[in-house]
Amino acid sequence: MEGQNIVIEWRFAEGKNERLADLAGELIRLKVDVIFAINTPATLAAGNATRTVPIVFTGVGASPTAARLVGSLARPGGNITGVTTVSGEMGGKRLELMKEGLPTVKRVAVLWHAPNPGAAAILKDLELAAVRLGLQILNVGVPGPNEIRSAFQAATRERAGALVLIDDMLISSHRGRILEFAGKSRLPVISIYSDFAEAGGLLAYGPKASATYLASRVPHR
Repeated sequence: MEGQNIVIEWRFAEGKNERLADLAGELIRLKVDVIFAINTPATLAAGNATRTVPIVFTGVGASPTAARLVGSLARPGGNITGVTTVSGEMGGKRLELMKEGLPTVKRVAVLWHAPNPGAAAILKDLELAAVRLGLQILNVGVPGPNEIRSAFQAATRERAGALVLIDDMLISSHRGRILEFAGKSRLPVISIYSDFAEAGGLLAYGPKASATYLASRVPHR
C-alpha cells in the first residue's frame, strides 16, 4: 500500500506534451521500478527515456503497433506493454451512431490535440469511415488550449453539423470549455468516454475508462 510498502511518484504534464520528456527523465533519475504511462505521448516519452525500466501503458490512441510502442500485440518485446481498447472500428461506429441520430448532418468537425500521434492515427481512421458513410470531415486540430475557441469558430464558419472529439488529456481537461463552446455553436458532441455525454454531450461510444486502468495491472514480461 502507498506509504507502507510502495512509493508512488506522480508526474503530470497538465496537457503540455512538451514537458513529458523532462518528467520521464525525472522518474528515471529517481530509479523507479516501473512506469505507468497514460496515453501515447506519455508512453513514447517514457520509452525514449529508458530501455530497461518496465513501462505499462493505458489510454493510447489507435494501435500500439502503429504508434511503434510495441513490436506486436501478441509479443510486445522490449520493456513496454499495456492495454488499449481504442480501435479504428470504434471511430467508425461513433460516426454511424451519429448519422443514425442526426441523419441530415453531412459535415462533421473533429476536435483533437494535434501534437498527439495517437490522436492523429484515430483521425485517419475517422476520415476513412467518413468516406464510407458519405460524410465530410472538417479537421479542427489544435496545438494547445488557447486555440480551442478558434477551432469552434472555424467549425461554425465551415457549417459543421456535429463535433467529434478525439479524447486525450488536453481535451478531457478542458471538457467544460469545450461543452460551453459547443452549446453556443449549437454543435452536438460525440465522444469516446461517457463523461462528455453525462456532462451534456450528445453521445459516447467506447470503453469505460476506469476499466482500462484495472486491466492495466498486468505483470511485465
